[in-house]
Amino acid sequence: MRAHSADESPQDLIRLICKDQAPLLSPLQLHAAHLEQAPPYWHFDRRLVRLALEAALHNAQRYARSTICLSALERDGQLVFVIDDDGPGPQPPDRDDPQSTGLGTALCQAVATAHNLKGRHGFARLTVRPEGGARFELGLA
Repeated sequence: MRAHSADESPQDLIRLICKDQAPLLSPLQLHAAHLEQAPPYWHFDRRLVRLALEAALHNAQRYARSTICLSALERDGQLVFVIDDDGPGPQPPDRDDPQSTGLGTALCQAVATAHNLKGRHGFARLTVRPEGGARFELGLA
């Protein structure tokens, strides 16, 4: 996979995803969070990043109790998109669930890998939030 990067606004992408995805995630609440922490512009492939974030949102929808938050920030010279949910936290793959194909995780990792720059590598990871629930991070170099 190759990223076709351009100067983009992470803030605008978050707003657009929230606008488009909120009705699809109902009755869950989808919020753009901490937009002031997101850099105003970054060099990334908007189409690929949106695809990865929507796949991660679909996963969060399966486990969230009521709320999913989407945010972005700059950390250690990388743009990091964050999806937090208030569910039970990361769950082991359910091999009997026909909706759980593992493709979303592979897609997110491929998008992160496509956003490597000068020896720096992007990342995709799922962790436990300190407050409980799951945190997905997509880092772009």
